[in-house]
Amino acid sequence: MDDSHGLSHVIVDTGDDDEPVVVATAIPPSTSAFTPSEGFDNYNIALHHPPALRDIPASVITEVHGASRFLPAVQAFLAQHGSRITAHPFDGFDLFKRISIMLPDIPQANANDRKNIVRATPPVPARGRARAEPAHLDFALVRTGEHNVRTDGTALDGLRVAHVRVIFKLPSVYRIRTMHPLVYVEWYTPFSKPDPVSGLFTLKPSTRNRHIYGEIIEVDRIVRNIHMMPKYGRTKDVTWSRENIVEHCKAFYPSPYSDTHMFCLLRVGMKSAVPR
Repeated sequence: MDDSHGLSHVIVDTGDDDEPVVVATAIPPSTSAFTPSEGFDNYNIALHHPPALRDIPASVITEVHGASRFLPAVQAFLAQHGSRITAHPFDGFDLFKRISIMLPDIPQANANDRKNIVRATPPVPARGRARAEPAHLDFALVRTGEHNVRTDGTALDGLRVAHVRVIFKLPSVYRIRTMHPLVYVEWYTPFSKPDPVSGLFTLKPSTRNRHIYGEIIEVDRIVRNIHMMPKYGRTKDVTWSRENIVEHCKAFYPSPYSDTHMFCLLRVGMKSAVPR
């Protein structure tokens, strides 16, 4: 099945415990590069990279952003675009802190609440009297070309949750130009049947070949942020904290209560509640 981003997707059963693989065949690389900033149809991004986010080695990104599959995902992206260049841990990337998206104007929501932020900011060390700040790595709804019988024809049709780890630009040495900045995401399992009591979906980190399923996508596929509530079970592990819960918790509920648009999407099933 083809999606609007030129990717052809085929579901393949791997025969192991991982979920079926979705094989994506990329379109040829674009001949024109993006110009950050003024904003495209559905998002805005910074015009300049601050010095602290320029030329960051892949090895540092992997550690600081918890992006364990960043380098393999970059290598796969290069191969999909016909490049024979090998990505190395010392390759430097310019990063973006966040993107902003304008949600649709719907009568149920205040017009001043339409701005939606998706962050991928690294941790900030303590300096002087300022306290250290943890990384802010948001979850997001992302457009895909996958076929999901559970969401066909619904407000969630063609959408899947991913953890946004890094927003970046490819180094010029790779000689690949893209229409939009890139994002390294780690996918969560597709939407399935909601819990019959709470009505909430249960999502878990997705794997491929027994590794975290990380992938490079273009930033225009991000629809909006989404808040994820940990599924604690009978007891809460007291060692979990804001900084480590994503790494330790095995399942999450997408929250319909973060804002009016999300409530209309997840509880009411309103298709017009998200950008299309």
